[in-house]
Amino acid sequence: MKYIKSSNESHVFPTDEESIKKILNKLWITNYQINSDGSVDCFGDVVYNNWYVSYEGHLEVKFNYIRGDFQLEDDNITSLIGGPRIVDGNYIVDSRKITSLEGAPNEVRGTFSCRSILITDLKGAPERVGSFDAKRNARLT
Repeated sequence: MKYIKSSNESHVFPTDEESIKKILNKLWITNYQINSDGSVDCFGDVVYNNWYVSYEGHLEVKFNYIRGDFQLEDDNITSLIGGPRIVDGNYIVDSRKITSLEGAPNEVRGTFSCRSILITDLKGAPERVGSFDAKRNARLT
């Protein structure tokens, strides 16, 4: 199995097509394109929740572009690293173990909603969003 390292060296993602397809199949993602760097573009909504086992606390594949909504509701996830760079729809994160927005998309054309109760600042938040929702973050200053 080939892997790609993220900017955060502790996160490694598979780059070989067979491994990526196996993970996407487990996530019920069927309409996608695997890019030459091993990242994945999805053409439709992506829902990542507690039904799926996460790889060492982060996403199992490196997403790139989502033409739809990206919904991450998984209390096993501790990092947004590997998440998409661009989301055409809404980006919703609801995870009690996320402590940083590092790895959040650069651009969300719909609503960026982070409902993690452990973030303390907005470092790593998208540069461009349609709207922003961070209401349920008790530690956010």
